[in-house]
Amino acid sequence: MNEKRLEEIESTLAHHEQSLQDLSDLVQVQWKEIERLKRHLERASDTIEDLQDRLESGDKPMSVSDIAARNKPPHY
Repeated sequence: MNEKRLEEIESTLAHHEQSLQDLSDLVQVQWKEIERLKRHLERASDTIEDLQDRLESGDKPMSVSDIAARNKPPHY
């Protein structure tokens, strides 16, 4: 009877360890997504600030292509 009980405990422990690993992996994936979204939000906020500054100063608003050219990735 003790042997069977020990096997049940070991089995339960193995399932819990796998669940913890799965949750850890999920948290890691979600953290990467949060970081990506934070960068995206920062770029959008910068664009909005630029547009607001131009409107307040009376400058002509930039076209979409001007904005894209100004914010092109560093590998260009």
